[in-house]
Amino acid sequence: MMNAESAVFALHVDPDGRSLEVVVDGLGLLTSSTLDHLVPEGSQPKLSGFWSQLQTSGAVAGWEIPVRTTSGIRAAVLGASRLSDRVAVVGHLAGADVYDLYDELSSINNEQSTTLRNALKRVARLEANAERSTSPLLDDMTRLANEMGMLQRDLAKQNAALQRLNRQKNQLIGMVAHDLRNPLGVITQFSTLVRTKAGDRLGSRETKLLGRIEQTARFMLHIVEDLLDLSAIESGEIRLESSSFSTSTLLDEAVSLEELRASNKQTTVTIESTDSPTVHGDLRKLVQVLANLISNAIKYGPPDSTVIVGSEQRGDRVRLSVSDQGPGIPPEECSRLFQPFGTTSVKATGGEKSTGLGLLIARKVVEAHAGTIGVETELGMGSTFWVELPCKRP
Repeated sequence: MMNAESAVFALHVDPDGRSLEVVVDGLGLLTSSTLDHLVPEGSQPKLSGFWSQLQTSGAVAGWEIPVRTTSGIRAAVLGASRLSDRVAVVGHLAGADVYDLYDELSSINNEQSTTLRNALKRVARLEANAERSTSPLLDDMTRLANEMGMLQRDLAKQNAALQRLNRQKNQLIGMVAHDLRNPLGVITQFSTLVRTKAGDRLGSRETKLLGRIEQTARFMLHIVEDLLDLSAIESGEIRLESSSFSTSTLLDEAVSLEELRASNKQTTVTIESTDSPTVHGDLRKLVQVLANLISNAIKYGPPDSTVIVGSEQRGDRVRLSVSDQGPGIPPEECSRLFQPFGTTSVKATGGEKSTGLGLLIARKVVEAHAGTIGVETELGMGSTFWVELPCKRP
């Protein structure tokens, strides 16, 4: 079994992402001419974000992106530093200590700084007899190279510290949410029991207050469940209980979970499926993803509207979709949808509340299945949220 210390790799690539040299390969990378070929298709959007941040800041670390290896697709943590004429990309197997990434980045920075200083010294020696003014230029460039190396090492240290703090934050959220879940469940159950058993003996005001208690407790319980899911995903503790099943099974189970919510809002949920291929993954978690999209469609669609749930095979992938008849989402706000606590100006038509975590959790689960998630929307014409998954075993 590959250990964390050996599962480190480093590449030199040009500014366009084409591989120039494999410096270290402890992961068994597949031979590839570009970074795009090294990263699976489903993770290309994440690679684009990684590259965009690198172009903006000059250095980036801590991005978890799957890569192709001789033993299959492996989850890796990547970092990169922009040098004078190339980019140094380093990574390690997800789960390894983040300091592996820092050490590798520091090593490459030191090598580049040493190479630059030696080259400048050779140029200075060759031109010393012709032009003595080269010496100040050499000193300035050497000083700048050293400063750049120090800044990049400081950045790597700060990223490592942020990684540790993020893990501690996830552990704290997980503990607090776990301790809150049981009492909130008791409040919800008891308020429902009192309303059911003593409803005839309560006045209208008492019944209304009891309903408010039940509604608030359920919403708080929903927040706690979302926080627990998010904490498990971000701490790397998500486990996929994989099996093979048809997309029709997935659609049927997700729709059945939202029947009561749809009935309460006089919303019709229909399934329009042209294909029912077999997919491989965690059925329970994928049902959770699809049910969340259906719930949002009901929440933001008007009463007496229709929500259409469908599936369509596209080559070796299957697209699942949920379409509503809501107001649509402003284009400039779509980028917030799959981010932590991302909200838009669109309001639920029944006054329902949202934690802002559902779509983020959905994205994390879909990406864990080597899939992608997105939205197509037009103001006044509704929205269609879609999920694409590979038909074959990841």
